[in-house]
Amino acid sequence: MLNTRILSIFPNINQVVINTTYQSDVTYYCYRFSLLSFLSEIESSKPSIEYIIKAEERDNWNGSYSKSWLNNNIITESIEQKYKSQGWNIKYQKQGNGVDYIIINK
Repeated sequence: MLNTRILSIFPNINQVVINTTYQSDVTYYCYRFSLLSFLSEIESSKPSIEYIIKAEERDNWNGSYSKSWLNNNIITESIEQKYKSQGWNIKYQKQGNGVDYIIINK
């Protein structure tokens, strides 16, 4: 998980991008984590930092793709309310090229 204390050594940082998937020629790596656990990590960070969590679809090497772990159902009403109660906005965004994003900012 992200250690936000490390971010304090970069006083001008305004965006953190977390790539949670990687695909080599033969293997697809996916690093999932809890959005609620992530919230507890960023609560103490600078409010000016925007967090972008990124995941790419899996290429099945047969012309088809499998969805990433990030999708439009991952932000439940409960998760959205918890983020809002801490002053954070959280939203899902999909790019046309098979990339899913969660964008978190104040």
